[in-house]
Amino acid sequence: MYCRSYRFSYVAAISIVLSPALSLLAISDAHAFAQIIDATLTQAIDRAQATNPKTQADKLLETGVKQHREGLFREAIQTFEQVLAIRK
Repeated sequence: MYCRSYRFSYVAAISIVLSPALSLLAISDAHAFAQIIDATLTQAIDRAQATNPKTQADKLLETGVKQHREGLFREAIQTFEQVLAIRK
């Protein structure tokens, strides 16, 4: 009987000593996985927005405005026509 309680105390002492270290490992793993999950989520959102017609039209509109400011009027007109086609 004495031997069993001694073993239990020994295991309890080891778990108390190792518990903070294991917690730190779990926290660092959680941070590493959170970065991976955030990157994956950002990529999924970017893909969804890339296929969204409104987002495509908005990007083309910005491109057309930039072309117009740079004096590329024919290119800007073509870009604006693409925007109109998407918006319709």
